[in-house]
Amino acid sequence: MKQKVLIKLWEKQKGFYSDYIHPGIFHQWGLAVIESTDSINSYSIALVEMGDGTIVQVLPEHIKFIQKEE
Repeated sequence: MKQKVLIKLWEKQKGFYSDYIHPGIFHQWGLAVIESTDSINSYSIALVEMGDGTIVQVLPEHIKFIQKEE
């Protein structure tokens, strides 16, 4: 089931995250991994399809579910 969402994206020129203004379609939860010489760390992400068809990784605290699609 696809769900409409609003997400926050990093505004590189402004140096901070936008408000919930970018619409998209939530696809699924995922897991991202960061490896360093000392450790391996993982964190949850959401995979969101943007209006132009690109997929972005979004942190859970930067996603807002707004409506369920049928």
